[in-house]
Amino acid sequence: MTLIERLEAATAGSRELDAEIAHAIGAFKPKPVTARDENFWTQHYTSSLDAALSLVPDGFDYIVYRVDGECCAEVGPPGSFGFTKCVGTPTAVLALCIAALKARTP
Repeated sequence: MTLIERLEAATAGSRELDAEIAHAIGAFKPKPVTARDENFWTQHYTSSLDAALSLVPDGFDYIVYRVDGECCAEVGPPGSFGFTKCVGTPTAVLALCIAALKARTP
């Protein structure tokens, strides 16, 4: 199962998914010896809207919305109708993570 598939299957954010995202974008750092959390340096991508926004490529437009109880997000270049979409996740943050990561993929 790919990272995107795991995010699409998730029902809530998790530190394990945060670490996988950090690895995928090259932002993972090993924990300090004194830290108890294995993913100490990893941002809370799947539970923080601010952290999820950091995944949106520079200069890209984005929109996050909720329709009929399902969260959706779209990410794409300015003025583009080819936005990368994510539809039907339980949280807006997960929707934005998925759409942003898809938009980063060529």
